[in-house]
Amino acid sequence: MSTVWQGDVVLLREPWSSVAARIARRAFFAALFLVLAGIPGTPWTGFIAPLVLRVPITLFGLLVLLLFVLAIVNVRMNDRVLLVARGTGAIERPRSVQERWLQRPQEYALGPVIAVTEHFVVGKPRASDPRITLVAEGTVPRVPLFRIPPEDFVTQANAALKGRGVVLKLERLRTK
Repeated sequence: MSTVWQGDVVLLREPWSSVAARIARRAFFAALFLVLAGIPGTPWTGFIAPLVLRVPITLFGLLVLLLFVLAIVNVRMNDRVLLVARGTGAIERPRSVQERWLQRPQEYALGPVIAVTEHFVVGKPRASDPRITLVAEGTVPRVPLFRIPPEDFVTQANAALKGRGVVLKLERLRTK
């Protein structure tokens, strides 16, 4: 039975705090590199004198500035959505502008039962840990949960997917 008429359901959104931290980090590094090397087309020549060093640092600063702009565009375009259940039954990660430019394939998981596996955190946990992978027909790897326990995510997602013919099943990695 088709569920296209039900439309899309957002399963996971990135918190505003993570979005703001990523954008602020990119703005800081873009400004730092451009201040160090100078801003092209202006009288500001930066703090680094040798031209051999200024050129690569300026190029790197412009690249980080582009990533800063693309971060804002991606947030606006995808509305912070990390996982969405399409009306077709597939669970997808929306592609960013960069992924569309590079023509990366769409990451999706499709099937009546989708396995959710948790990744072990090595070292100091970050705000985006833990991470999960959705596996069925297709794979959506390393989705950050932003401190949401995987059990809670699966429970919330299954409640949102009720009546769509798709169930998420948490699979624990077995250790001997």
